[in-house]
Amino acid sequence: MKPEPSPTAAAVPSPRGDAASAPPLVTVITPVYNAADYLREGLESVQRQTIGRERIEHLLVNDGSTDGSGELLDRWAEEHADNTRVIHQEASGGPGGPRNRGLADARGEFVFFLDADDWIGDEALERMVAAARENGTDVVMGKVVGTNGRPDKKQAFVKHLPRTTVFDSYAFWSVGPWKLFRTSLLRDHGLRFPTDMLFGEDSVFVTAAFLHAGAISILTDYPYLHLRRRDDGGNVTALGTTDPVGAAKQWINTVDVTCETIRGFRLGPHQEGYLFKRLLHLQCKSAVRYLRRIKDPQVRAEIHGRIKDVVAKWATPATMRQLKPAAQVLYRALPTATIDEIGALAARFDDVAMTGVRGRVYAALPEWTGEGGAADFERWAVDVTELFPVRVKVAEESQQDGALVFEGHIGFAHVPKDRLEAVLVARLRGTATEVPVPVALDEGRFTAELPLEPLLEAAPGRGRQWDLLLRVAFEDYAVDEPLCATRDLERRQTAFDLAVRDEQGTKPVGQRYLTQMRGRMAIELRPWAWQRPVRSVRNRAAAAAGRSRAKLRSLRSR
Repeated sequence: MKPEPSPTAAAVPSPRGDAASAPPLVTVITPVYNAADYLREGLESVQRQTIGRERIEHLLVNDGSTDGSGELLDRWAEEHADNTRVIHQEASGGPGGPRNRGLADARGEFVFFLDADDWIGDEALERMVAAARENGTDVVMGKVVGTNGRPDKKQAFVKHLPRTTVFDSYAFWSVGPWKLFRTSLLRDHGLRFPTDMLFGEDSVFVTAAFLHAGAISILTDYPYLHLRRRDDGGNVTALGTTDPVGAAKQWINTVDVTCETIRGFRLGPHQEGYLFKRLLHLQCKSAVRYLRRIKDPQVRAEIHGRIKDVVAKWATPATMRQLKPAAQVLYRALPTATIDEIGALAARFDDVAMTGVRGRVYAALPEWTGEGGAADFERWAVDVTELFPVRVKVAEESQQDGALVFEGHIGFAHVPKDRLEAVLVARLRGTATEVPVPVALDEGRFTAELPLEPLLEAAPGRGRQWDLLLRVAFEDYAVDEPLCATRDLERRQTAFDLAVRDEQGTKPVGQRYLTQMRGRMAIELRPWAWQRPVRSVRNRAAAAAGRSRAKLRSLRSR
């Protein structure tokens, strides 16, 4: 069934004047090299665009094809002479050259790069242009769907974000060129594809565009682009199946050149590390996996050395802190491991898991913690306790029958939530006195009920503060993490009075409040409050401030 037109599609105004003489709204650039059997669907999809054929300029750049692609393109251009033009050039050895050639001739306000074996949805350009104009974005990326066995590009499109940045989204997890770019962005910053890279040139180009862009749109409401896996293995990124040496070198080069591009923007360490981690986690990991498929020992040693060099160069402390546990193990082993050991670790990459050992949390393979695995654990396991700390957030709280009821969630990255245990602990400040209560856990969500009577009995006759903690345990690791209110709860309920009920009725006994340290939850109990009303922390602070102002006015009047 054909999708309904988007509400934003109508936002693109119709051109004024003579359509033939008006500059196009979008220039579609398609580099072509020996793709005769795959061209038609892409060519036809451009002509079917609901934005209107008269508003599109389709530049087809034949990069020295030898399979008849050039002749097919010439015939197509004759049949669609009003908006299609063919440019013939000598084979350049990669897609960067023909894309740059098309970009030099582009007349559209926007540019879209469409590879020869892919195609776009009928409403793709209309929706993308509307998004760019409505949200003031310079780059628009639409949902990508794989066909003929090619996987979807899912991670970058987990959420529909009409206006975002590369640091506030997963945009960097899709650096293919199949996006709508504002032409002025590319020309104002002189952006071009590298021409000396067989693949990975799009990573360099798109990275620079992302970082120069004022904002980005990520659209998930329509199948914008269909990526095809070619039956003849002609996809450039399929090189690894036939030439693991060439593929490994290309991936290493992609990481190195893209990181150099990022470094040129002089970002802060956290932002730089956020981008570097994606390159190390995906591209560099691919190069490592090819090591086992390289037969020549001398070539394997060369590739191993180049991988170590690029990781040592770009795996900054900020980058390493953001890598997933499996990547922590792989890259920390890289300087000392043999080629076979690195290959074996890469082959088991997805099996690395978190484990609690001797009061710490480690990233390790499961067998390293078993009998006979001690030596491997000592050599390869990585302590990630500080990298992935526990976080406890309370989203809802209430007071019921003399007890505080908390509902919230436990954040513990990469740890299976069904293997966590927890106890709510009220700790009398400045002492070792604790009152523990059980917690109900469900996939990281928790509910706990803290009765007030035991706290009153533990410190009778005096006002004391109790800090509220969640003791979280994972295997042989446990940590006391303060209960913290979510921002929403903190806005709604900074503090409230506490009471207990007996045969004489409801009696105020104190207050639950938030400390100034990250909104941590605490309780102040005042048994003498049974004889007088409880004043909130906020009211007491306001009264003290009022007295200070009065004193200051008195001093000034003298």
